[in-house]
Amino acid sequence: MSDNKYVKPHTEGEDPAPSVAVEAASADDSESVTLNLCIANPPCISPRHADLFHSTLFVSVSVDIAIVMDCTGSMASWIDGCRDSLIDSMNALRTKYPKARFRVAFVGYRDHSDAERFVIHGLNEDVDATVSAIRKVTAEGGGDTPEDVAGGLWHATRLDWKGDTRLLLFCCDAPAHGDKYHEANMDDSYPKGCPEKRDPADLVRQLAQKRVDMTIFRVNRNVDKMCALFKVAHAEGAAAEGGAGEDANFVLLNVEQQVAAAGRRTVRPMEGGAAEGRRTIFHGGMAAARGARISSSRDEDYENAPSAAHREAFSTAYVTSAVRSINTSSARR
Repeated sequence: MSDNKYVKPHTEGEDPAPSVAVEAASADDSESVTLNLCIANPPCISPRHADLFHSTLFVSVSVDIAIVMDCTGSMASWIDGCRDSLIDSMNALRTKYPKARFRVAFVGYRDHSDAERFVIHGLNEDVDATVSAIRKVTAEGGGDTPEDVAGGLWHATRLDWKGDTRLLLFCCDAPAHGDKYHEANMDDSYPKGCPEKRDPADLVRQLAQKRVDMTIFRVNRNVDKMCALFKVAHAEGAAAEGGAGEDANFVLLNVEQQVAAAGRRTVRPMEGGAAEGRRTIFHGGMAAARGARISSSRDEDYENAPSAAHREAFSTAYVTSAVRSINTSSARR
C-alpha cells in the first residue's frame, strides 16, 4: 500500500510537486499516450499532442469525483485498488491541472439484508481523509447475486455536486435488483426491482441531468445488461434540460481481461501509480484496459498480481476519465 500523501495545490513561490507519469487519452479518443508532466516546465510531449496539453495545463476549474462501489464480500481487491491508487492518481491530476480544485467522495453500498448498507464520505478536498475512510471499509455482506445498486446511486444523486467538472466512477461485480437488469436465471430476492421503489436507470438519468459524467468498471458479464440500460439512461438525461447534451461522457471500462491476465502473471507497476506500457483503447464509446506490461512471475509474486491489476484499473479510470471530463467541460465553458 502506498504511503504517499496527497499534494495540496501549490501557490506561486512554493516548490512544485515532482513530475509524475500519467496516461491520458488523445484528442480524438483513438489512442492514449503516456506523459511525463512537470509543473515547473512545459509537458514533455510529442508535437502531435502539444496543443491539447499546453491548453489544458492552465485550465482553472473545480472538479468533483465520486466513487460509487459495491462493498460486498467479493469486492475486497477492488476496494483495495480504489484506496491504494487514489492519492497517486490525484497527485498526477494535480500536476497536470495545477489551477484546478478537486473534491472526492466515496459511496459504498451492500444489500438490503446487510446491517451496514451504506458507507458515505461526502465530496471534500481532503483526499487523505477520503483514503482513510475507504481504509475502514471491509468487503462483507450480500446475499443473493444482485446488490442494492439503486441505493448506492440514490446516495450519489444526493451528493453536493457543484464542480465545473463532475465525474462518477462506478465499480461493481453484480447487477441491480430487478429482472430487467440481469439474466432471467439469476437468483434475485427482489425480481420486481428495488423494494424501496428506486429505479437505478432513472437515477443514472438524474445524474446525467446534473451534468455528471459516468465511468463504469465492467468487472464481469453479469453487469452487461445493466450497463446497456445505464448507457441509454445517461444519454436521455444528458439530452434533457440542464444536461450536457452531446458533451456528456459515458465510458465502459472493460477490466475483466486485465485482471484475469494478472492472475497468471505479475503486472509491473510504475512510479506515480501508473503501469508502464499501459494502453487504454477507446472505440465506439467503450474503453478497454488491455496490454499492461507484464513480467514473468516468481512464485511469491503470484498472489499479489490481482491486487496490482486492480490498482492499475483504478489508476487508468481516475486519470483518463478525469482528463476526458475536464477537457470537455472546459471546452463547454
